[in-house]
Amino acid sequence: MTQLLINNFSLGWQNRASQELMKPQALFVCKDISMESLGELTCRRLNRRNEYFSGITAASAIKNYYHVDVEGTNKRLRFYTIDNTLYRYNSTTNVTTAIATNMTGGYVYYAAIKPLLSSYTHVFVTDGTTYLADDGSTTKTWGIDPPSGSLKLSVGSIVGSLSAGAYKYIYTFYDSNTGTESDPSPITASLTVAVNASVSITNISVSSASRVTSRRLYRTIAGGGSYYLVATIPDNVTTIYTDTVADSRLSVSAVMDQGIPPTGDIVVAYGNQLFMAGDPDYPQRLYFCLPNKPDSFPSVYYVETESADDKILNIAKFAGKLYLVQGEGIATLLGSDATNYTTYNTRSHIGTIARWSTAVGPDGIYFVGSDGIYRFDGLQSSRVSDSISRIFSKMPTELYEIVDMNSVGSVSRGRFLNGVYYLILPMLDTNGNVTNKLLTYDTLEKSSENVGTWLLHNVELDDIFADGGRGRVYGSMETSSGSGSYSVYNLMEYASSTVDTPSPEAVTKEFDIIAPSTFELSGGGITAQRRDDVVELLRKFRVDAVGDWTITFYLDGVNVHSITLTGLSAANKYKWRNFPNNLRGGSLYVKIEGTGSPRPDSHVFKALEVR
Repeated sequence: MTQLLINNFSLGWQNRASQELMKPQALFVCKDISMESLGELTCRRLNRRNEYFSGITAASAIKNYYHVDVEGTNKRLRFYTIDNTLYRYNSTTNVTTAIATNMTGGYVYYAAIKPLLSSYTHVFVTDGTTYLADDGSTTKTWGIDPPSGSLKLSVGSIVGSLSAGAYKYIYTFYDSNTGTESDPSPITASLTVAVNASVSITNISVSSASRVTSRRLYRTIAGGGSYYLVATIPDNVTTIYTDTVADSRLSVSAVMDQGIPPTGDIVVAYGNQLFMAGDPDYPQRLYFCLPNKPDSFPSVYYVETESADDKILNIAKFAGKLYLVQGEGIATLLGSDATNYTTYNTRSHIGTIARWSTAVGPDGIYFVGSDGIYRFDGLQSSRVSDSISRIFSKMPTELYEIVDMNSVGSVSRGRFLNGVYYLILPMLDTNGNVTNKLLTYDTLEKSSENVGTWLLHNVELDDIFADGGRGRVYGSMETSSGSGSYSVYNLMEYASSTVDTPSPEAVTKEFDIIAPSTFELSGGGITAQRRDDVVELLRKFRVDAVGDWTITFYLDGVNVHSITLTGLSAANKYKWRNFPNNLRGGSLYVKIEGTGSPRPDSHVFKALEVR
């Protein structure tokens, strides 16, 4: 008689790339399962009521979270988008403010850096169409456009200290709060003056940019070609000025190429500089700003990857280096400053198809590739998702959904927290429905085969956000199915009175139930004949479980019996239950689904025995 005991469940989806090589107790599929007790399936601890903070509720999906603790204060800033509007929450004032209504580029990148003259961090924001710099109380345009008109000059009516000769002038717009300065205006025609003359300057433009606090005037020395600072006009109102400064007092040179932020939808703070990429006209370029001047990108401050036709899709910092994640590989930034920056292609043979899946973990950079999930270790990439390779198949089955490759590039989002990779993947079922599910991979909980733990959770998310400083991971989702109301929740915090019903599900390995070869004696006991493929009958089963579970038995891939057991307890584990008919087949696997209202402390599946 066939007797099969399924217990001591293994972690994760599947612990081998090939099902045939799986251990007997391994899981084929695993959704919303916690393995905190060895050999027991319990539902995941999902809390969908404990909101990150009550100020975020909306009728549309809430996305693009970012937070920064402002140094020198107790202030924390939180940013997020709803539809095309960007919001900022200031913990000091406890006020949420809509700071931009035109974030139409989709995914929003943030980078925190302290400008040269500022005493605290500013957050720089880009989505490829809108560029903002926010200090927690005001939001201004990123960068300052230069004056478009040149100054008008004439010999002044008062005595000055200029030397005899010809002079030319330029001026700039200036933000004294950050040290940001625009490129200079057009150069004036030269004006020749006598010794001890002065110069009357008019037509000094007023900037329309709210961040401009002053204008800076520059001029040559008599007959010279370089420009030096004459004066800073301490407002954005005055339009005239009289220059009386002697040449000998000029020492501060003008920077003729301050630049403005280029087009780009990726921004990363690295050292004391911002690095940008994602320019649709130059997708292989990596731009960088002047040190400590995040608004200033000189026109020559960029490097290009070796493959001109391979776009930079994301930028990641790992092990003290900056890596450029592309569609066909990964490049690294070499050098220490603008004089020697260059890029170098690593040995990674694959890049990402889902740019926002990129996340940095303790052992590398993780991302979704064309045929699985990869980890880049600083030299090369290796696929780490072989144990769940079925979700990258061509067709879904009733046992497992597959990744929807048509939308993974725009939907997938990855974050890391405490060694766990949290990844949103669009999953396609047999009915053609696509829902954004949460996949987690524990890089620290590895088996002897050096394979981490994969879990697919049934929770549907629009975005995820990891708060490393507080050890929490949050997600944006509907408050209840189909309600049209969205909020931000602590995903993994346990509170028994508010735990969600996440529908636990597991499928065992396929077990061979064909009896081993036997030998029969015939001919008066003289001849032994071999008899193979003796097919046994399945007659009954019993379970060791708590709660409500639906169990479905498959023989040779065909659903032969399904039963829902309710109110199970330890007292039921010795009860044998008959199959409706004696079942015959060559191989068996079992699907186990939690039903009713599962709770981590009241919904446990320990073992299944079949005879």
